[in-house]
Amino acid sequence: MRFPIEKTSSSRSIVIGLIFLIAAVYGRVYRLDFVHYDDTEYVWRNAVVLKGLSLDGLLWAMKTGHASNWHPLTWVSHMVDMSLFGGHPSGHHLMNVLFHALNSVLLFLFWAKVTGNRWPAAALAGLFALHPLHVESVAWISERKDVLSTCFLLLTLFIWNRFVNHQSLGNYLIALMCFVFGLMAKPMVVTLPCLLLLLDFWPYERHRHPNAVTLIHGSSVTGFYQRCFWLLVEKAPFFLLSAISSLMTVVVQRKAMGSLEALPLSVRMANALTAYVRYIAKLLWPSDLAVFYPFPESIPWWQVAASLLMLLSISAYLWRKREKHPYGIVGWLWFLGTLVPVIGLVQVGGQSMADRYTYIPSIGFFLGPCWWAADRIRHRPAWNRPVVIGYAAILGWMAAVTFIQIGYWQNTLTLFRHAETVTGPNHVAQINLGVFIAERDGPEAALPYFLRAIQIKPNDVEARFNAGLACRKIGRYAEAAEHYRMAVSLNPGYVNAWNNLGVVLDLMGDREAARAAFERALAIDPDDEAARINLNKVKGNLNGGFSDGSADFQDGTQHGGSVSVPAVLQPDG
Repeated sequence: MRFPIEKTSSSRSIVIGLIFLIAAVYGRVYRLDFVHYDDTEYVWRNAVVLKGLSLDGLLWAMKTGHASNWHPLTWVSHMVDMSLFGGHPSGHHLMNVLFHALNSVLLFLFWAKVTGNRWPAAALAGLFALHPLHVESVAWISERKDVLSTCFLLLTLFIWNRFVNHQSLGNYLIALMCFVFGLMAKPMVVTLPCLLLLLDFWPYERHRHPNAVTLIHGSSVTGFYQRCFWLLVEKAPFFLLSAISSLMTVVVQRKAMGSLEALPLSVRMANALTAYVRYIAKLLWPSDLAVFYPFPESIPWWQVAASLLMLLSISAYLWRKREKHPYGIVGWLWFLGTLVPVIGLVQVGGQSMADRYTYIPSIGFFLGPCWWAADRIRHRPAWNRPVVIGYAAILGWMAAVTFIQIGYWQNTLTLFRHAETVTGPNHVAQINLGVFIAERDGPEAALPYFLRAIQIKPNDVEARFNAGLACRKIGRYAEAAEHYRMAVSLNPGYVNAWNNLGVVLDLMGDREAARAAFERALAIDPDDEAARINLNKVKGNLNGGFSDGSADFQDGTQHGGSVSVPAVLQPDG
């Protein structure tokens, strides 16, 4: 269904305005540093990325599951940044802002084009551009995957619009390729086929038009249910790609996923329902934002019931209004559906929710209100002035909150001190503060932070690992061994903990136990170089080949952290 294109000059002014607002608010990212939370894995301690763009780097990006993700396009973008800007964080940050600005412009242009109404499209793009919840996706260098994958999602929608209007196989294939690129940037865009079905309902209304599926069917389809069937068949290749990407994600992230024993399905479902309501609350009133929200120890049943009732009530109301206000149900289902991959039913990491997860869902959340306001103004012109003034006030308030929120991303210290301030006891904040303090002031100053993390969450593997490493560095070997033993009991497949346990046991004089620990590490990962070197050294010591090899032993370090796995102290060697 085609809509008239409005004045190009007005659209150009809106685009310029969006870019100006984003530059004014996000310009301060130029002064932000890297943070230890994932930026080490993605950029400034990633040996492959540090070399910049190269053939070897491209091959590595295609094959690796590093950082518990398969997203080769994201890796390539970081390599390009390194080639362009080197190790200075400013360029990396500004590239994220550039993608965010591009996404905001694409969002405006897409909705203006498919609906023929640029003003609600501009309102939607403005909220997307300046919402404080999006600071995490833009100011965090490691979240390049958010802004990059969304860029390809929006490009897919653009090309899909051309396909809908012209039924061209070429446009279909280009849209499919853009979707592939989006999946290669971040698999969260797996819900895009469902978004295409929503767009068929509104604004395209393809379920009403006999010629909607002429390419796939070969002729007009007169029956309503037949048209719906062929609209679904039309998306089959997209759904297939989503299925493949989802399977790959499960395989790559299996180490980061919480087990059923750690997080029972009932707990995950309860958190998912209440998380939806918390996301709604933060979209409407973005306060107390943090980089990590700890998983609640318990969720009262009444909160779960109230959340379910609220979600069902909103869904039922918007469904009843679907003919009069179709944008309402489309936006609501966009919001609900695009959160499904990250809502926690399949738990990855220890967070209960995350600001970055709203980057795409927020589009749907604000879609309905923007078009509803435009409808009210059209039917009641007297509403125009108060609506515009109200919107300007909201946008100004959001810009101010976003500007302030960006400041908390100055460095690891400011980021996680703020996180603990707004969330209360936060083991991930303590671990990352400990890492920062260790590098600045040494392991002895950092140890209290790791012990505090253990006090908050005794079964946290990374807290135990970091405490063990700090104790080992200050000569408290017995305590270090105890922390490492706890780490491997919590995660028997933790190669670096087994390796470090072996190092400490050797320092304590128990070389037989040290050898057993190194052998266990190699049994898990035969390619682990540190464990192999250490095993050879301890065997040499046992055979009298070395007088004292322990000083040359290599500590294992964390290699594969995702956003849910904190950074760790670096080894001596």
